[in-house]
Amino acid sequence: MPEILAEHPLISVYLPTRNRAALLMRAIDSVLAQDYPHLELIVVDDASTDDTAARIAAHPARARLRYLRQPEPGGACAARNRAIADARGALITGLDDDDAFLPGRLSGLLARFAEGHWSCVSSSVRERTPRGDITRRVDVGRIDLEAMLHYNRLGNQVLTRTAWLREIGGFDPALPALQDYDTWVRLVTARGAAYRLREASYVQFKDHELARISGDRTRVLEGLGRFVAKHRDQLAPRHLDSLEILRRRLAGETLPPGDFLRLVNRGNLKGALPLLINTTPTLAALKRLLALRYRAR
Repeated sequence: MPEILAEHPLISVYLPTRNRAALLMRAIDSVLAQDYPHLELIVVDDASTDDTAARIAAHPARARLRYLRQPEPGGACAARNRAIADARGALITGLDDDDAFLPGRLSGLLARFAEGHWSCVSSSVRERTPRGDITRRVDVGRIDLEAMLHYNRLGNQVLTRTAWLREIGGFDPALPALQDYDTWVRLVTARGAAYRLREASYVQFKDHELARISGDRTRVLEGLGRFVAKHRDQLAPRHLDSLEILRRRLAGETLPPGDFLRLVNRGNLKGALPLLINTTPTLAALKRLLALRYRAR
């Protein structure tokens, strides 16, 4: 039986950053604007060389956040882990410094997590692009370990108990990418099924996509290889097929119809179909025509 939460538990929010002072201010403000007041914001500065420290010192709400500075750059995982070790909240979640929360994010995640039987809770994502917002509502509802081993269905941030994140050792600095996926797999393995809300409360800004680590193909592919090696004992052939489809997508490779039929299964169909469509000229042309028709309406 899970431990019952206090009526208004303190939620810690970790926010690692390095040399992104202007973007960081937007992220900080989005946390401090939450409609749930019982929070602490922990900004971990990974040895920035820009004016991050000065901007935080001058922030009007400086007293509402905790600022920790790493003496040497150690990467985002080390920064997150320092915040996890230092957190005072019973619950914890995170934010990337180039993203933002919508005002009801913490209260929405908490309401679902307080049901008492989820290892963690995440939400759908709103992508903010130069052409407008796009809400990604995929894989909503209950997500168990079987589903997670096909691909990361939870996204890059979850709400969970701080003690549980500490128990599994936090984030793995040895992985060059996919650290969130690895962490959520370990969390679901240890504590059971997760839940993803249909409502989007996390905003990813796509106007600087090339600056994201996820845009570094070499690092992401290396991270995927290490993820597979690390979790090999848990991965059945169907999971390995799904991760091969993910590898091809990350590498910019194709998925011809024959390979699609060989690799596709119930757990990866959503990810395999777009790759097949983009690989097959007739299907890709149909997709473009449908997109043009949609824009014209």
